[in-house]
Amino acid sequence: MKKRLLCILLCICMLSSVVVLLSSCKKKPELVSLDGYRVVCDDSASATSAAAMKSFYDTLKKRVAGSFTYKTVRPSDTLRGEQELEILVGKTNRPESAEALAKIKGDGYAIVFFETRIAIVGTNLLFTLQAIDRFVAEFLGGEEELAGIEKRDIIENDKKTIEVAQRSVFVYASGLISGDYIVDAIATQKKAFEEFSAVRGTAMSAVEDSEAAAAYEIHCGIVDREESAAFLKTLDVKSYGVAVKGNHIVVGALSDHMMVNAFALFNDLLKDGVSDADGKKKIFLPADLCVVQTASQDTTFVTDFPRPEGLVLSGSMDVSEENLQYYYTGSGVDTAAYEAYCQKLIGAGYTLVSTNAAEGNIFRTYSNTEKNIMLYVAYNAFKYATKGSAHVPCIRIVSSRLSNANHLPAKLLSQDLSYTRIQNSSITAVRMHTNDQTLPGVSPVKNVYGNNYIVTLEDGSFIIYDGGQSQTLNKERLYKVLLDLYKKGHSGTEPTAEDPIRISAWIISHGHGDHYNLVTDFIKQYASKWGSFYITLDHLIANFTSDWEDDNSGNPSNHIRDQWQNYSNMIKDAPDKTAGFDFIKVHTGQKFYLANAEFEVIFTHEELYPQRLHIFNDSSTVFRMTLHHTAGGQISEGSTTTMLWLGDSQDAASKTMRAMWGGSLKSDMVQVAHHNYEGCETALYQLVSPTCVWWPVNLIRWKQTTHNKNNAVNTVCYNINYNIPSVKYIILSDSYNYTLTITANGPDYNPISSSVTGICNVGEGTSGIAGPVALSKNASTSFIKK
Repeated sequence: MKKRLLCILLCICMLSSVVVLLSSCKKKPELVSLDGYRVVCDDSASATSAAAMKSFYDTLKKRVAGSFTYKTVRPSDTLRGEQELEILVGKTNRPESAEALAKIKGDGYAIVFFETRIAIVGTNLLFTLQAIDRFVAEFLGGEEELAGIEKRDIIENDKKTIEVAQRSVFVYASGLISGDYIVDAIATQKKAFEEFSAVRGTAMSAVEDSEAAAAYEIHCGIVDREESAAFLKTLDVKSYGVAVKGNHIVVGALSDHMMVNAFALFNDLLKDGVSDADGKKKIFLPADLCVVQTASQDTTFVTDFPRPEGLVLSGSMDVSEENLQYYYTGSGVDTAAYEAYCQKLIGAGYTLVSTNAAEGNIFRTYSNTEKNIMLYVAYNAFKYATKGSAHVPCIRIVSSRLSNANHLPAKLLSQDLSYTRIQNSSITAVRMHTNDQTLPGVSPVKNVYGNNYIVTLEDGSFIIYDGGQSQTLNKERLYKVLLDLYKKGHSGTEPTAEDPIRISAWIISHGHGDHYNLVTDFIKQYASKWGSFYITLDHLIANFTSDWEDDNSGNPSNHIRDQWQNYSNMIKDAPDKTAGFDFIKVHTGQKFYLANAEFEVIFTHEELYPQRLHIFNDSSTVFRMTLHHTAGGQISEGSTTTMLWLGDSQDAASKTMRAMWGGSLKSDMVQVAHHNYEGCETALYQLVSPTCVWWPVNLIRWKQTTHNKNNAVNTVCYNINYNIPSVKYIILSDSYNYTLTITANGPDYNPISSSVTGICNVGEGTSGIAGPVALSKNASTSFIKK
């Protein structure tokens, strides 16, 4: 028994010795010092892959001790006694690249250590990029500077791929049309296939996402597909990417301007995915491909603010003047989520600047002085939207810099009635000198038309709404009308340096020339010549579109958006001294006040998104003006008059307003949209149910468009004229500068000859400049009492 125990102990000792011996013999990892290595990259790479290779070189320099150099070569370049110490990236002209490539079975990549070189290569450039990522993860991790890296080969074989071929169907969002960026970019990409591959790109199909899903698809932009939605959730407004999801490829970004980058990335990846197969250049993408990049150099827009929690960022749009719209919709978007987000902003140090709510819609603005951020935050309930329409509940956030001077100033956010009341308010339709006007004895001028209205406020200041086409007589007329209205409120005295003609605001509906030309020429002719004329302009109020919104809008015009500062610089309040005006960008739901006038923004182009702006007229900003009558510095009860200014709004804007506001659009007066030619829908005017309609055309044009119910284009005008029972008065822009006075009892529609405050003609008396005069016997040609 003792001998057996002794044998067991001896065996244990011997085994222990073997373990120790084996442990001492185990090899330590061999480290390779990279000091003095040169990184040699495949020069045939696309811009995307070349940037990734250069980034790898930069990472190497940061992580590994030593000095490094960088060089690009083509596989066909001749070897000329190259140095020994090299890291070869891609298919270079060094034999080691080919040797490493030969070790791969099927598709994949290899990282192979040779005596003096390291080869990092894939079966195509896309797999080379994966090899680079693997090299960085395996050998360059950690935080401490590395003296060297472990010598260890890595081979990835039989990686799955997806072939991009003619069978692939491009898919884009419903509602996009030819001329929209994404649709045109798809057409360009289809042609590009044939430049670097055997794929017949021009024969590939492109369909809206309302079509049934195909077996192989390429999703472009924000499309209604599960694969696309899942990928887009990983992106923010400055990021874009390309990913393979099963048999589908997603080319994604949250805005059109980021889709430019996404398409460029996609094209690069396609080029880098080309391989020779069966004697043809075919395109193979790794089945696990996912490339997301960020436009970090883009600092135009504000992105560093708190975001709503648990909601999907469904899209984004550049809305001009360095304002960026964030669009949230889908599950969880409701008033509770909106209120929770607003509370989050308050908790993050943001201050509520303004608030308004109506018909389930909520509109607020928040500022953060420390972060220099202003946010417009709206909940659009679209309470009256038709089922299946594009108008779905959403949260919109428009971000901008607080230092951007285009925000509504505090002084306009509340009504200040401390002014001296000198007259009743009035509205004047300034007529245009047109080719078919009815005023006898004046030579006609062709193609002169447009919107031009003046609102006179109780304190004697003015608001100019739009401005028609310019022409010498029209410029003079605008000045004479302003002068007559000024003198009416100032006991017949002329303007002075101390008490000039003061235009509190010039409101522009949109950028078309027949809505601003007259006023810009008026500024050059009159407001810039202080001393000869005493005129000041305080504010320009509008919401202009961005180039991206205008991209396929038919006939956009950005002159005022781009040149307003130059016009501001022209305005003087003393010889050689610039007075200028402030430009204010307004958003839907905001309210602002000028003397006894209250304005509410009913619509801007921002509410069209995610629809595209296909008709520039639909970029018109719509305002509802409420004129209060005051007495003793107080608003008189029941003495308000409302008017809806529609600009050139057409079908898309009309549908959006109806979906948002419903019957609350009711107003006493309305300006007919787009000069009564293909403007808003009959349904909108029925909701407005006006008593008085201001028609910015002459008599001949009015007759042409209102007396033929069988003409589809003129149906709405016919309906306004004959089928809306509330309409009692129609005021045209022809023959006279009709001025409607707003009294304590509302508008006085009687002619001035039978009423002290009734309708009159201004600016065109027999002496050239005269006070308000009674209408002549021909007045009925432009003022129609039904």
